Amino acid sequence: MTNPQYLLPGEEGHSSSIVHTHGRLQTRFLSTPRIYLPKDKDLVLGVVIVRTPDLFLIDINSIEPAILPIPSFDSGRLPARHAMNRLSVVYAHVVRTDSWTQAELSCQTIDSSKKKSDFGLITQGNVLRCSLALADKLQRSKLINRLHSLVKNCRIRITKNGFIWYTADSVNSMIAIKNVLFEHENENNLERLIEFYHSSLAKLQQQDDNLNKIKQQQKQQPPPTVSKPIETVQKTEPQSIVNSNAVTRLLNQVIRSVLDKIIDAIEKNE
Repeated sequence: MTNPQYLLPGEEGHSSSIVHTHGRLQTRFLSTPRIYLPKDKDLVLGVVIVRTPDLFLIDINSIEPAILPIPSFDSGRLPARHAMNRLSVVYAHVVRTDSWTQAELSCQTIDSSKKKSDFGLITQGNVLRCSLALADKLQRSKLINRLHSLVKNCRIRITKNGFIWYTADSVNSMIAIKNVLFEHENENNLERLIEFYHSSLAKLQQQDDNLNKIKQQQKQQPPPTVSKPIETVQKTEPQSIVNSNAVTRLLNQVIRSVLDKIIDAIEKNE
């Protein structure tokens, strides 16, 4: 039995037929969707790329940005320009997906019974971008509920367009959550994933402890003493004494030359 041949979208096989089906396994085709196709009522996270007086353009991991009109916020919930601008993260839901125009989003409350809407500008937590396959897997997995019950103040939100928003009470917990979420793409055993979370958290805590020990040792050690080189002091005579000695030598030379001349004159007269 020969292994089946798998083709990606747009590739041509021996049958000279081009396959365009996304996300399905057929006899001669295997593909994982990478681009999000917006659908009505989908909950999405996106990044603001353009803000105009009338609307926002939001990157939702699709072939083109989605439109978020300014009036699509609840009354009094439109963020100020300095708060929601380029590269801000927004949580919204899809309200229109016409084939002749861009997808339209809305941040208005779906459930009117809630006092506070979840939609709008995201100001806390971290946002990750993942594959659409992992996002779909996480939405159907029991891992999220386990993390909610295991980690203090843990909140995780998975969206259809391949974004993950999460927050926790500590930085180490957030890093461990990120590691275990990405590990779930290849690991399906829930208990192993929880064990992986604990091991990641323990490694991070060990690194923090080692860093704190080094800081404590540095504080307890006395500062190093810098030995100054011993300067050799040479005794020098005062300048006045040096000058007087020079004058004395000069006078001695003059007197000696005068005496020599006198002696020479006496000898000539004799």
